[in-house]
Amino acid sequence: MKRKFRLLKNQDFKTVLDQRKNVSRGNYTIYYSKNDLNHIRVGVSVSSKLGNSVIRHRIKRQFVSMIDNLLDSNLSYDVIIIARKKFLEMTYQENFESLKKDINKIFVKGEND
Repeated sequence: MKRKFRLLKNQDFKTVLDQRKNVSRGNYTIYYSKNDLNHIRVGVSVSSKLGNSVIRHRIKRQFVSMIDNLLDSNLSYDVIIIARKKFLEMTYQENFESLKKDINKIFVKGEND
């Protein structure tokens, strides 16, 4: 994922989290809000409680891979995905299908405000 498509600053994360628009599963939570840009920006957060740095980075890489396959870069949204403990208990394919359903629910079916 290119740098311009990533949420990097703490202030950007706070802005999205303050909007309180979210979809939550046992394995992750997605926060989202509109932005003024012509492209999507995505941030992934993984707590150190989920494992050591190798495990956390593997989770981040999996989310980035899923996002690249599912999201259109022309959407004007900021998205934050926070991994939960159950993410480790499920397979990549199960997590992908779950994320796919939620992405469709948010961005395709028009539940976005």
